[in-house]
Amino acid sequence: MADKTKAMRMVYLSTDAHGKNVRRSRTYSQVLTDAENVNIKKAADAINTLTVKPCDAVEVVTVEALI
Repeated sequence: MADKTKAMRMVYLSTDAHGKNVRRSRTYSQVLTDAENVNIKKAADAINTLTVKPCDAVEVVTVEALI
């Protein structure tokens, strides 16, 4: 069985003083590999309740070693 890791990335979009789009993110690692996307979204929603600016997108990052 290959090693597999999963993380949740919360993406924040904004515009800088020059009008350029800026993409920032916060990654939460060590997410359970069998966690379903709906539960990861619920976790992101819970974190959003604690922040001034909610995230614009939630991404799941899965890394699996093939060798």
